[in-house]
Amino acid sequence: MSTGRSENVAEWLESEDFRACPYLNTAAEFTDPGHPTRLVIREHLQEIEDYLTGLSAAAGYRDPRMLGIELQTLAGRRATRLV
Repeated sequence: MSTGRSENVAEWLESEDFRACPYLNTAAEFTDPGHPTRLVIREHLQEIEDYLTGLSAAAGYRDPRMLGIELQTLAGRRATRLV
């Protein structure tokens, strides 16, 4: 993740109007797993996981997929804990 992107994320997480992860919030509102909104959310979260997995692979981690999943889980948990 570039420094600029990290700074943008940090500013967002620390802003007064931050209300946790918008994707998880939206998923909580649309409870039907087959709803098109949920499908878009799943696709987006998969893109994040793939990005983190790619970074992990580029850094030479033994199991980049598992690390990508773990990093995404930690990031999501962090976003919801700030509420």
